[in-house]
Amino acid sequence: MRISKGYWIWAQFDSSSTQRLLKIKNELENLIKGPVFDIHLTLSGPLKGLDQNSKKKFLDLKEHLRKVEIEIYDYGFKKKYFESLFIEVRKSKELLNFKKFVDSKFNLKAEVYFPHISLFYGLENESTKLDVINQLPQLPENISIDKLSLIKVDEHIKLWQVVQQIELFS
Repeated sequence: MRISKGYWIWAQFDSSSTQRLLKIKNELENLIKGPVFDIHLTLSGPLKGLDQNSKKKFLDLKEHLRKVEIEIYDYGFKKKYFESLFIEVRKSKELLNFKKFVDSKFNLKAEVYFPHISLFYGLENESTKLDVINQLPQLPENISIDKLSLIKVDEHIKLWQVVQQIELFS
């Protein structure tokens, strides 16, 4: 069952990677319209509530995690509203260890992890998605995660609000 309200931890990208990803997302938005959200890779969640201890744990991640490179390799799509059209991310050992560390700090267990960078939320048909993908530029091979954001989510009202953000260093 999908949880549509709570707090998630998003990985976000360095300036250069963000610019390249936003160029792709903006081109896509000229072709099909969906809700507006920041470019991200969902890393962990949901946290049901947010107390001072959770906020402190989140801020403490800065002391233990460093910037990480991830490999992206293709556009993809599903018949799911919130996984409608995305960039596929390689499940590298480095990314999985990064996620595992964050999950452990919040006592979360991910049964299935599908790392991806969402480009579009919505219910378009497969032929429209394939047509859009064919018009998008070639993907860069690697991008850098240099920020984590604690996000308040309420999908019913299409709310994705940054509560806290930390920068990660090399």
